[in-house]
Amino acid sequence: MNFRRNHPCPLEQCVCLDERIVAGAIDLNEFVRDCFFPEAGVQLQARLERSFNGCSIGFFLSDSHRERWQHWRARCYRMSGRDLAALFLLTAYEDIWRRMIWKFDACGFDFQSVQLSGIQTELYSVYQAAKAISTGSRNITLADLASPELVIDEAFHLIVCALLLAKYGDAILNFERR
Repeated sequence: MNFRRNHPCPLEQCVCLDERIVAGAIDLNEFVRDCFFPEAGVQLQARLERSFNGCSIGFFLSDSHRERWQHWRARCYRMSGRDLAALFLLTAYEDIWRRMIWKFDACGFDFQSVQLSGIQTELYSVYQAAKAISTGSRNITLADLASPELVIDEAFHLIVCALLLAKYGDAILNFERR
C-alpha cells in the first residue's frame, strides 16, 4: 500500500517481506547490505560478498540443526527475536547444544552457568556470537567477523545468518525455499 518503486519501505519495517522474498522481488544481498554496510570495514565487506554472492543459500548447517532449531523454536514461541537468533546458533552444533539445553527458557539464556571447558576452539566464536546477540554485549565484533583466523568460514556463515534472523525475523528463512 505504501510501496513506491523509487522509495521502497525499509526492510526491517516491511510487512510484506515473506511475499517479496518468495516472489524474487528482493535478494539476500540487499539484506546483507542493509544489515552490515556502511559499518562493515573493507575486509568484512569483501568476506560478506564472497560468502553471500551465490544464488542459493542454506541457513542451516545440517538437517539435525534444522530439526533442533524448529523443535525448540516451537516450544519457546515467546522468545524475543534476538534470543531466537541465539537459539539458531546454539542449536547448530551438538557439542554446544548439549551444554546449553538446560540453561534457557522462554525468557532467555543463562550464559553464566555454561561450562565451556573442552569446547572446540572453532565453536567458541559461535557461542560468543550467540551470547552477544542474546544479551547485546560486544563479545564478538565486526572486526572479529572479518578475520578468517578468528571466525572460520562455516561459523561466519552461521553468525551472519543469525544476525539477519535477529534483525528481519523468520521471513529471512524464505531464501532457502527459492
